[in-house]
Amino acid sequence: MAAPLGALATDDAAQVPAAKKSYYVDLAGNEDDAPKPSQPPSKLKTDKDSVAKLEAKTFQLINEARKANGAEAVTLNKKLSDLARTYAQRLLAEKFFSHWDPAGVGAQERASKAGIKCGVYENLGWQSDEDTSMEKVADLHKSFMDEPADQKNHRYILLHPKHQYVGVGIAKSGDELALVQEYTDENPDEAH
Repeated sequence: MAAPLGALATDDAAQVPAAKKSYYVDLAGNEDDAPKPSQPPSKLKTDKDSVAKLEAKTFQLINEARKANGAEAVTLNKKLSDLARTYAQRLLAEKFFSHWDPAGVGAQERASKAGIKCGVYENLGWQSDEDTSMEKVADLHKSFMDEPADQKNHRYILLHPKHQYVGVGIAKSGDELALVQEYTDENPDEAH
């Protein structure tokens, strides 16, 4: 089975070394420079209201970018969002940044285990700095959209005209934020 487009840039889980302000986008091959969470996994806290607002803003930015670039809006899907949110939480808790977890499980296998029977295309982002979480979301979106339009990258996945559904997941801890987007071409609730 072919790897999802979002999984083309790396073939193993990278440990996450400490860093100052930077944008970390896995498809750009920067996973070796991604920051480590500053708190141990047992102390990670998620403010659900805040995370819900960040995920809603991310979804809004996705559809604004699609409209501005001639693509139809995608529909937010709960199954895909649960998949994305769970993986964003793992990225922070387990201190890695890759489309493949430390055991070598990729996006498509994670989706299949979650009962999603269609192909998924994944975007990952990580930011660690003193910006507000909303600024981090906007900065990550901008970094995706600033990528070259003629390459298979985050921008390509975000704007792909065949994508109809998306899941958005965000996790945050201290000054760190992990973002996961899962896209599909068909309804994950109906795919067999």
